[in-house]
Amino acid sequence: MATVATPHPIELSMDEIEAILEKASLPEEERELLREVARSYCTLLAELGDKKATIRRLRQLAFGTTTETKKNLLGQQGQKGGAAAGGQEKSKGQKRGKKKGHGRIPAEAYTGAEKVKVPHESLSAGDTCPHCPGKLHGKKPRRLVRIRGCAPLAATLYEQERLRCNS
Repeated sequence: MATVATPHPIELSMDEIEAILEKASLPEEERELLREVARSYCTLLAELGDKKATIRRLRQLAFGTTTETKKNLLGQQGQKGGAAAGGQEKSKGQKRGKKKGHGRIPAEAYTGAEKVKVPHESLSAGDTCPHCPGKLHGKKPRRLVRIRGCAPLAATLYEQERLRCNS
């Protein structure tokens, strides 16, 4: 069985790496790619030397963020307001609101959702109430959002018709 040699750390500054890259006869795209690899290597070595380095932080540096949050998927489009949209920062005297991302997302936020209207089986607005002599009138429909588990999100918005007697 062949023995794998352990690598030895290379102690070069970024200036020395730049000088080597300038001497190399490579196309500009490949030179830029090697420059980025060298920067990543130097950054990882510096992080490893830090006493407070964690595995999570090193993984984020090497591979990037791996979470699928609404902010990452939709970008600025998913935010309703805030400093990015309004351009106003809060002064020190004002209270901060709730943290973003907590709580119910309203049905209106699912703009790309398929909409399905669900009418009442036998009654409609203007009919006589089955329990009294009054007339039925329409009410704001009840909304139900069904989210299918695929990335990003696929949603169906059901709007159930609601009726109310006027008496």
